[in-house]
Amino acid sequence: MTKRNLITKAAKRPSPVRRFATSDAYTYPADLIEKLRPLWCKKCYPIEKVPTIPDARVLKRLLEVAYHTSFMRDETRPARFSLMYCSPRQWDTYLKSQLGRPYLQNYARVSCSFDEIAMRRLCQAVDSNRVSIVVQNADAGWRRRRAPLLEINGLLDRGSAESRAERGESRFPVGLPPFLTLNASGPGTISLHRSGKLLLGLTHGKIVLSVGQSLADGPIPAFFHESAEGLEAEVRSTIGQEKYDFVAGTAESPTELLFRCVRRILLKIKDAGHGGTLIIVPDEIQVHDPRLTQRLRVKYGCSNARAWKMLVELLQTDASWNALLLSVGNEGEYCKKDLVLDAIQLRCTLNWLGTALDDSLTFIADLARVDGAVVMTDRLRVLGFGAEVVVGPGGLGHVVDQSANETFKRTVSIDDFGTRHRSAFRLCSNYESALAFIVSQDGGIRAARRVGRDLAFWPNLE
Repeated sequence: MTKRNLITKAAKRPSPVRRFATSDAYTYPADLIEKLRPLWCKKCYPIEKVPTIPDARVLKRLLEVAYHTSFMRDETRPARFSLMYCSPRQWDTYLKSQLGRPYLQNYARVSCSFDEIAMRRLCQAVDSNRVSIVVQNADAGWRRRRAPLLEINGLLDRGSAESRAERGESRFPVGLPPFLTLNASGPGTISLHRSGKLLLGLTHGKIVLSVGQSLADGPIPAFFHESAEGLEAEVRSTIGQEKYDFVAGTAESPTELLFRCVRRILLKIKDAGHGGTLIIVPDEIQVHDPRLTQRLRVKYGCSNARAWKMLVELLQTDASWNALLLSVGNEGEYCKKDLVLDAIQLRCTLNWLGTALDDSLTFIADLARVDGAVVMTDRLRVLGFGAEVVVGPGGLGHVVDQSANETFKRTVSIDDFGTRHRSAFRLCSNYESALAFIVSQDGGIRAARRVGRDLAFWPNLE
């Protein structure tokens, strides 16, 4: 075999696959289309009717315009907006339905072309937290075109329901439009939503996951598995049922409600603007447990389980509310006066417990204002705050990036992070039963947990 043939054969031979990619892989708006498809099929709520995903050409055009507009400014004002897409038929059907009828009075028709210039001008006149710019197809024959022709059809005042649902403050925001919504909160930062739930995001060329999605699959929910089962069992034993029926009332299982509580704590820490670290350990751990004191120096030790008690009582009362609704339905057209009074009392109790639970979660989040980490169990029991990690690195030199939908996980040196992140990494690397959430002062939410021999790191939670 000649030297030339040897060179050609070597060039065709595939290079060995490495476990970790060493170079940073950036994601662009068009890359989000394929990543969106598997997420779109999942219901945001158990009773949601998932609409058909928009055509790939439409998605590409929407993402391109939204991404380019996010870098624009009108004088000194940045372009921040909420963009909603649906077909004219879907929009008319929704407005005529019982859920969409309230939005009829909140919709203002505005007809203009859909491009970066129009978006830059129009987004300055609306509050992106409440108002969406509705975009539709300009003609019925758009499928025959190489590029779809889109136009801005109007402005929709969504109210505060969607923002409250995204933050986990609303238990079941019925009626939110189940259409694709693109939000731009800064230059190059866009996110895709449906029914008030974040599906996917892009910031600084990196995929962004919602805290709720990260708590739905993988090593993080495995950490909460035991406490979630305990919550369900505790509620079932109290109400005397083999299975907790959650669809009729909260639209969330006890497991999902527990995850939402953790999410609300993290978002409250983020909103405060000072950052913080939330360390979660198994509920069997006590304040003076050697497994904790050998790794953490807790400056202010305490034991507060109010959030868990409020959570259990909320689910128990909700189960009673569901049973009462069922009994009222069986009464026929008329029901007894006592049932009506019980319904009013239970509804007031549910509202009070929801407020009490939110106050308990706010109390936990406010503890992060003190320098040091907040230590909490997987049953929302506070063990202390102002905690300092006292274990050394122990040979830890890198973390494994767990970014979404990456075939090859990449390693990142711990020297690329600040003191707060490195402290959390040292603890999780030394103590496999710990999970750490790190909230930066710039608002980023990250998570770390040891998985096998590697320290897994979730860099983009939102």
